[in-house]
Amino acid sequence: MTPKTQLVMVVGFWGIAWFLELQWLEYAAIGLGGLFIALPSVGNRIVWLWYRLAFVLSLVVNPVVLGAVYWLFISPIALLFRLFGNDPLQKKAPSQSNYQIRNKTYEAKDLKFPW
Repeated sequence: MTPKTQLVMVVGFWGIAWFLELQWLEYAAIGLGGLFIALPSVGNRIVWLWYRLAFVLSLVVNPVVLGAVYWLFISPIALLFRLFGNDPLQKKAPSQSNYQIRNKTYEAKDLKFPW
């Protein structure tokens, strides 16, 4: 694990402690930084546990957030579109056909400049 991750953990905990005014968390952040410097192998294990925690949280939080976005935003908008007959993708068949029957005999001058 990289020293960058360890630095981010220490600064992050210190920032949270400063914002929430939790003095014990400031001391914990300083102690964690000292542990990372004094015992790099223990620091690497702590970072590994941090990564495992992040992985487990990603398995839970991502589906919950995406499900909430779907059910709170996308579904109501789709329901309103159906209620008011909005068709932004123009998937409904048009009332008139675009196909027209043309009886035209082509001549040589029609093929001279086709574009």
